[in-house]
Amino acid sequence: MNINYYKNVTDRIEPSEQCRERVLNMSKRENKINHKINKKAIAVIVVAAVIGCGGTSVFAARYTDVFSKLINREQSIATKGDIVNYEPIAKNAKVLDEPVQNVSTDISAAIDSIYCDGNNVTLAITASLANGNPDKFEEIAFDTTLTIGDKSYSTLNREDCEYTWLMGNLILDNGTENNFTGSINLTLRDGCKITESDNAKLTMSNISCGNSLGDRKKIDDDVILEFELVPDLSIVKSAAYTIEEDGFVVNIHEITPAKITCTTAYPSEYTSTFFDEYGNEIQYSGIVVLCYDEDGNEIPYLNTDDKKDGLPVGLLTGTENNVITFKFVDKNEGLKCLKELTIDFSKIS
Repeated sequence: MNINYYKNVTDRIEPSEQCRERVLNMSKRENKINHKINKKAIAVIVVAAVIGCGGTSVFAARYTDVFSKLINREQSIATKGDIVNYEPIAKNAKVLDEPVQNVSTDISAAIDSIYCDGNNVTLAITASLANGNPDKFEEIAFDTTLTIGDKSYSTLNREDCEYTWLMGNLILDNGTENNFTGSINLTLRDGCKITESDNAKLTMSNISCGNSLGDRKKIDDDVILEFELVPDLSIVKSAAYTIEEDGFVVNIHEITPAKITCTTAYPSEYTSTFFDEYGNEIQYSGIVVLCYDEDGNEIPYLNTDDKKDGLPVGLLTGTENNVITFKFVDKNEGLKCLKELTIDFSKIS
């Protein structure tokens, strides 16, 4: 087996819920604080959950309605270790004066409000099935393509996305018959920042509906929503903050409501060297970084393939908590906690 493939897989291994509980229990004993275990499933660098209201009122939903549903909904999309925290995003999103609409034979959809900080995009969306949902479908799945200027990001071409994924999972609102609400979320790779306003287009294709009985129905129509994407760079805080102890390091590079960009390092003794069949040197470490807020709730952390100053870039889900603890644990030693570094983000200028 090519050791490169081994490395690519192991770099993204996330600890199981049982292992996470062991780490939290260990932390309880050490710090004597009441940790609340986060039961959310680990989710995508890109979470997508779209769809809205029925009848003529489908386009009437406003900012607070859409995001309040997203904030209160438990996310359970499982891909590549990322969960979107909608609370800080909602406070910095732009509500459209007129929702961007698409009404077709089978489905209607509208973009209600847009968040864009240059590196992260969230589209708050409402939609409904044109026939009134007599089959009581509970979710709608689809492929997503988001085109910004001359660049497209799509679930149909994974090679262009790597960890910038757009997944379709549309959820029926609680207590409704044909009201679906959700979002499309995109995190761009390092170096692909959106710095100016540009034309954008969201395409939902290969759409199908399903319910808990296993019934599914394919929708032939594609949904295309065209809009102007305007980045708000004022909400981005460029940081140059480092905390280091005993060779363990956390560097904070950028803070936005959607993501915190950071790099981490640890002593070389925790790194092993392998060689592939061509003699190329490959380094592997069992160190995993887990992050927690001051109440002990886990904040999803995603390792990426990008690097800054020779260190791998990590993306920490945006949070309104000021105090965050970075735990370096060794998955080769039963998730033994090697070091904790705590940062007060309110002190980062």
